[in-house]
Amino acid sequence: MSKRGTSAVVFDLWGQRGSYRVNVAGEYYHMRDIKRLFTRGVPASGASIVTQVQLVPEPTNRHDRGAVKVMVGSAHIGYLPKEIARLYLPVVKALISTGYAPQCGAQVRAWHSNELEASIRLDLSEPHLLVPLNAAPPGASVILPIGHAVQVTGEDQHMSTLGVWTRPAGEGWVHVSLHTITEGLARSTREIVEVRLEGERVGQLAPKMSGEYLPVIDLLERDSLQTIARAIVKGNRLKADVVLYAAKAGELDERWLQDSARAAAIGASASASVAKSQGVPEIPARESIAVVPTAPKVPAAAWFPDPSGAGLRWWNGTAWTEHTHP
Repeated sequence: MSKRGTSAVVFDLWGQRGSYRVNVAGEYYHMRDIKRLFTRGVPASGASIVTQVQLVPEPTNRHDRGAVKVMVGSAHIGYLPKEIARLYLPVVKALISTGYAPQCGAQVRAWHSNELEASIRLDLSEPHLLVPLNAAPPGASVILPIGHAVQVTGEDQHMSTLGVWTRPAGEGWVHVSLHTITEGLARSTREIVEVRLEGERVGQLAPKMSGEYLPVIDLLERDSLQTIARAIVKGNRLKADVVLYAAKAGELDERWLQDSARAAAIGASASASVAKSQGVPEIPARESIAVVPTAPKVPAAAWFPDPSGAGLRWWNGTAWTEHTHP
């Protein structure tokens, strides 16, 4: 979590998995700014970089009032393609209106033919997967870096809780918390990881997989920190699955462990000014350690100004529909 400008808080859009699948449009008209990204120049053989880009609506665009610019700081490097920009616009505008600056990863390739050319792809998930459906649990906590998919078990016993978190799109991101519990066996006991959503149990990890997370949960608990992770709820109110996306204890690097210790030193309830007055160093802006801020909910179904400028268009709560009104 960090500042952009003087007020907007950088929000790393959810659903990023290192897959750059969304093409940026209009690079040709922004080659000067794209060239600036390659501080050492672009060799004849070409070059590629990975960076973070911000998504910024451009309602003053005379060709498309629903345009969404792709920016790297002050460098304008292109637009979301017009055919999909209208799908992302409501979520991007909702984030910006509440003080967040949405950003995602980007892969920028440049090469020489007769002149400098470039291709840009974004690590951008579907619109309904850009923000979590709930806020992180209250209190001092640390969110684990994103990792490979891990299936939660026993969800079928908690459908009364999970059912309310299913969505028409079929899936949605949520914050979950991880807790160590003791499970009784016939002649012994063992520790496993319990998964909770809004404080309610929604499943647990298999014993072997629990062993991959217990060390980091124990470490954070010693510092009075709660372990938070990203998860996807898939299905409907009759049958739903929970899939965890969190790095295992053995995958955490030393920098992350140092940052989590500093988070404990500062305390989640201490303001930045109080921490500074006590001489506690500021936690560096780092997606893997910062607790993700509360993201606004996607706008409810209603008539909204059509991004194309043609009267009103019906937003069904997930995407724009074909229904329009003068």
